[in-house]
Amino acid sequence: MEEGTSPTDDEEFDEALRAHCLGAAAELTGRPANRFGFEVGATTTDQPGATFAADVECWAEVTAEGTLTASLRDVTLEEALGENVLIGDIEPGTCFLLADEDEDSFDIGRVVDCEEQYSEMVVGIASSDTDTDDYPGKDAVGEMGDRLCGELADSVDFELSGDTVSTIYPEAFEWEVRGIRDLICTSYRSSDYEAAPFCATKDGSSYEETACDQPHDMEYVGPVEPPAELLPADYDEAVELLVGACLPLVSEYLGGRDFTRPGASPSFSADAELGGPIEGVDCFVLVSSATALTAAIADVGLDAALGDNRIVAELEPGTCFLNPSDSFELGTVVSCDTEGALMQLGEFVIEDEGPYPGADPIRAIRAERCPQVLVDSGLADRVDATTLSGVIPSLETWRDLGQRSVTCDAVPI
Repeated sequence: MEEGTSPTDDEEFDEALRAHCLGAAAELTGRPANRFGFEVGATTTDQPGATFAADVECWAEVTAEGTLTASLRDVTLEEALGENVLIGDIEPGTCFLLADEDEDSFDIGRVVDCEEQYSEMVVGIASSDTDTDDYPGKDAVGEMGDRLCGELADSVDFELSGDTVSTIYPEAFEWEVRGIRDLICTSYRSSDYEAAPFCATKDGSSYEETACDQPHDMEYVGPVEPPAELLPADYDEAVELLVGACLPLVSEYLGGRDFTRPGASPSFSADAELGGPIEGVDCFVLVSSATALTAAIADVGLDAALGDNRIVAELEPGTCFLNPSDSFELGTVVSCDTEGALMQLGEFVIEDEGPYPGADPIRAIRAERCPQVLVDSGLADRVDATTLSGVIPSLETWRDLGQRSVTCDAVPI
C-alpha cells in the first residue's frame, strides 16, 4: 500500500483497501474489474487514520458461499464454479436459480429448466445510459434498470418465462471504483411466490428457504404496502414500524390471531436501510423455535403445523410439558413423571400500558402473582411451589405486539 495517512472513516478505509486490491483480484479471477463475477476482500494490521505501513492481504471472493470447488491459481473462475455459472455470462432466454439469494448473492446461479419453480430467465444486458462517475444512488440506478430492462424485454425475439422483469445492478463501490455499468435484466413468474407456501428458517437478520415438510420456524405470508416514505433512523423504531405494518396481514393469515399472547408473531423482510426509503416489505409468521414447524401453516393451520409442539400459554392447567432447547413459549406434552417436565398452571395479565419495565421487574411481578394463580388452579398439591416460573414478555413483544400475558408453571411432584 502506498504510504500515507489512511481514511479515519471505517467504511472509507475498507474501500481504500479494496480499491488497492482490485487489480490483483481481477488478475487472479481473469475477470475484468468492470464486470460482475467477483468481489474484492482486503485485510491489514493498519488502523483507520494511521499511516499505511503494514502489508495488505488481498482476496478474490465470490458472492455465493461455498460455490468455488478449486483454486483459481489452478483453473479458471468458470471451472472453479463447477455447476454454477456467472449470471452475466448466461445466454439470453436461458433460465437459472440463484446460488445463494439469502446471502445477497445475485450474480451466481445454476442453469435450470424454465418450468422449475422460482427460476428466472436472463433477458439480456443493458448498459447504463448515464456517464456520471459518482454513484447516482440505489433508487436512481434501480429506476434506470426498470426502464432499460423493460425496454429490452419488449424487444427480445423469445418468450419471457414470467410476467415480471427485474434488474441486477451495481452498488456504489462497483460503480465508482470498479466502473461496472452493466445492468443484468431478468424475468420471473410472480405466481411462483403466490401459488405455494414458502417456508424458511430464520438466520440472524436473514432467512434460508426450507422445504415445508422439514423443521423450520418461518412461513411467508405476503407483501404489504410500505408504511412510510422513509424508514426511521432508529433501529428499534424501524422494527416497531415494520412489525406493525405486517401485524394485520399475519393475523388474518392465522385466522385472526391475537398477538398479545405468546406463541407466534409477525416478522418481516424489508428492502430498506435505516433512514432511507422503504422499497418493499414482505411479511412472515415466526415461531420461537427453529425446528417447531413441520408442515405449511397455509395447508394445515398453525396448530397442526406445530406437530408435537404446543403453545404453552394455550395449554390447559395441569398439563405437563417439556420446552425445546431454544424456546420457552413452546412445549411438547408429556407425562408429568417425565424428567425435566413442567406443569402449566395458568396465566395473568399485567395491566400496564407504559414502556417496558424490564425483565427483572416483570419477574418480580411473576413471583408475586403466580402463587395466587397456583391457588386458583387447585393444583397446589401436585407441584413444588418453590419452583414457580413462567414465560414473560420480552422488550420486543411488549413494545411491538402489546404482550402483557405472563404464564405460570412449576415442577410437578
